Amino acid sequence: PRSTLFPYTTLFRSRWAEAFALNDISSEVSFYAAEVDPYFRVHNVSRQFIESEKQKLFDRGVRLTSYHIRDLRITMNSPVEAVVLLTKDWQTQEGAENARSTRSRIHLRLFNQEWKIVGEQDLTSE
Repeated sequence: PRSTLFPYTTLFRSRWAEAFALNDISSEVSFYAAEVDPYFRVHNVSRQFIESEKQKLFDRGVRLTSYHIRDLRITMNSPVEAVVLLTKDWQTQEGAENARSTRSRIHLRLFNQEWKIVGEQDLTSE
């Protein structure tokens, strides 16, 4: 099972993080399943809801200037379900005083040979 998830770990370190760093909302949202529960503090949301929430931030002028993922820990719950614990280091355009690290839990499910995020929660924020 671990080998089936390996490509997704590569995505976390490259394409997913790159989409965030580039403020590419469409690419960010493409990593989510059609339905996500939980999505941070809300439940049973659609991919369109996630896109709308990200667009609202973008429209308010919030831009990431850096976004990095580290300390990945993957637990396979089944051949088609996994939980990833990771630390997100990010910063917005306001500068170094706004840099943050957040420990997060991402729930993944395999749909048609493609891993999608079906749940996302922040556990701690520094």
